[in-house]
Amino acid sequence: GGARCGRRALGTRQVGRDRLAGNAASAEPIAPERSGAVDGWFVQQGAQTVELRPTVNPSHLSVAPDGAVAVIDAAEDMAWGWQVKDGHAGPRVRLRTETDIKAVAASDKYFVVVASNGTIWIAARPAMTWIHVDTPCQQGELDDDVVAAIAVSHDDRTLAVACRRAGVRLVSIADGKLDRSATSI
Repeated sequence: GGARCGRRALGTRQVGRDRLAGNAASAEPIAPERSGAVDGWFVQQGAQTVELRPTVNPSHLSVAPDGAVAVIDAAEDMAWGWQVKDGHAGPRVRLRTETDIKAVAASDKYFVVVASNGTIWIAARPAMTWIHVDTPCQQGELDDDVVAAIAVSHDDRTLAVACRRAGVRLVSIADGKLDRSATSI
């Protein structure tokens, strides 16, 4: 399914209790007045708002500086993404076929997905060509370690992978290789 989107200046619009400024990002549900059921999501990036439909029930959401969105649908444990060009969201794209997705991230150049087994998948946007990183948290004596969180660096070169027990691991996005010179921070 596709995504309908709109672009409008929001001025001092309140989202929840926090006022958005600069390039801050947030999401809020679209609820019809009568039913109250979620009918989609407004994703706000600075003064730009994108309306995502069909609806998803996000357990995790990541918004890139260019407005692209990656979500984990809590109802299906699947990851979905929307690329944004000139303020308009493209069709919803399934980010990998695995279920039981644990984390997602979006940047200006990539979508990143962490599967439940710790494998990390990185897709170059807009082509959606995938590379994978084999379980950067599972090394040596910490073979049962898992990914707790991920983040893409501001220059889109490095993926920081927070492991529950092994600390932070840095991965080159270009080739998916672990930076052995800084394996734990």
